[in-house]
Amino acid sequence: MNGTFYALRSFDYEQVKNFQIQAKARDAGVPPLSSSATLNVIILDQNDNAPVIVSPSAQSGSAGVEVLPQSAGQG
Repeated sequence: MNGTFYALRSFDYEQVKNFQIQAKARDAGVPPLSSSATLNVIILDQNDNAPVIVSPSAQSGSAGVEVLPQSAGQG
């Protein structure tokens, strides 16, 4: 064991900004030794939305189009 924690799902900053995990480790020695810690997890606000094409719309049969992606705003 190396003490690494992994998330089984991604986190959404708009739903959960932070949380705590209580961790406890113990060995099989005689006497058994143990230790515990509180882990503070802070979720970063990153742009997790796919880009949306807002302009221009391509016309049927047009030869060249410049695509302008737009990211969603924060929040």
